[in-house]
Amino acid sequence: MARPRRTYTKAFKIEAVRLVTDGGRRVTAVAREFKHTADADHAQPVAPNRLAQIGPITQRDAAYATDATYIWTRQGWLYLTAVMDQCTRRIVG
Repeated sequence: MARPRRTYTKAFKIEAVRLVTDGGRRVTAVAREFKHTADADHAQPVAPNRLAQIGPITQRDAAYATDATYIWTRQGWLYLTAVMDQCTRRIVG
């Protein structure tokens, strides 16, 4: 089935152009050096993956996965987290 074509308003297009230009100059993203934040080369024991031991999750609200990240904004750093239900694969918090 074909996806419906997106339609954009003129105001949306003007705002998009404003965001990628700065006084007539084209704004480009600056590539930053990747920094490793975890040390995988260590002698410490690794915790067992208990979810892999019990098999597929078939009941809602039985297991959750989380992730967290920092996002730079004009007002400073923003801390973003997400909690996902492993059965339904939906973000719940």
